[in-house]
Amino acid sequence: MSVDVTSIPPVPPPVPPPPPVPPVPPPPVPPPSSLH
Repeated sequence: MSVDVTSIPPVPPPVPPPPPVPPVPPPPVPPPSSLH
């Protein structure tokens, strides 16, 4: 029994991986003058 190639649905393209997430910068350090 031969398989009809036209009856096979096309394979969807592979999904690309998500872009890398950049590192979150640290919060700003308050100046020493604000310390008591």
